[in-house]
Amino acid sequence: MTRARAAVGEALMIGVVALFCAASMLGSQFRGPRWRHLFGIDVNPKFGPSFSLNNDGAPLLAMDILTLSVDDFYKLLASYAPGDMKYLLLVVTLDCGRASKANRTATNEEKRKFYMAAVAKVEELTKAAERKYNVFLFWEFVNCGFVLDLVEETFPEIDMITLEGHLFEDRERVFMSQRLDKGMELFEEELDSLVEAAGGESCAAAGLEGAGMEVPPGSKLFGSWTKKAYRQTHKGRDPWSRCAPTITKQGLWLVLPSGREIKITVEVLHYLRTAGGDWEFLFAPEDKPTLRRLILAMGVSTVVGSAARRSVERSVDGAAGGEIPKELL
Repeated sequence: MTRARAAVGEALMIGVVALFCAASMLGSQFRGPRWRHLFGIDVNPKFGPSFSLNNDGAPLLAMDILTLSVDDFYKLLASYAPGDMKYLLLVVTLDCGRASKANRTATNEEKRKFYMAAVAKVEELTKAAERKYNVFLFWEFVNCGFVLDLVEETFPEIDMITLEGHLFEDRERVFMSQRLDKGMELFEEELDSLVEAAGGESCAAAGLEGAGMEVPPGSKLFGSWTKKAYRQTHKGRDPWSRCAPTITKQGLWLVLPSGREIKITVEVLHYLRTAGGDWEFLFAPEDKPTLRRLILAMGVSTVVGSAARRSVERSVDGAAGGEIPKELL
């Protein structure tokens, strides 16, 4: 590496702030010499130990982000960011629990009110960060029409794609980037590469067996919302021909041809959610099984986070290729 290239690499060090992040499985894949995790913000402090463990020791600030003022956010950035940092990535994983099909308590109006406030807050905080930094954004969200329309209206430059799932799991999600040249194009390329390296798109049985389970032909797979009577009388999913349903905090059930039911362990769920990622995601020692299930349910698969990191690096490196723009010096 030449001195000039090394200097450019230092200039392109990127700080990371995770918003609405839980333990930030997505952010956990932003590792390497150019990345500096500053902090995460989530209303629930119990995610803190795993967040810090997997995000380079950065603190999780337990607060309601909707009440955070622009000035206070800017002060947080000034407090946690290195003085010479020029670039900032906001990783936005809006609380999918409030829009999830599994959430049958919140009304559509309550969901709409929350997300209108949340998207507006992201816009405010982005503008605050832009007082000093060049800001990139990477979003993950459930495929919820009115929210996606709202995001596009608020951030007209946004680039988005919808994925129906990856590896062993059906998990329809929308991913979005801003201020990144060819952001989603590069993201798709990197995700395809990572999935292929992990064995390619496959059925749920391949993932379960990869985690050490035996899955006899004729087994059935069910989501956590089902009851025993339903599982014994309905067809369910054939794990040898279909992907697993989206992992929720109660996990998944496997029903064997004999009728015996197996509650899939948190260790197996962890394998399904982390297969193909560049970096291992660890639970904090104090995390009990219930919290571990919740972290996995709230988390973005690490293969997605790895693809996001690689695509951001390629986008930034591409912008710095050849004649380096003045804003990169």
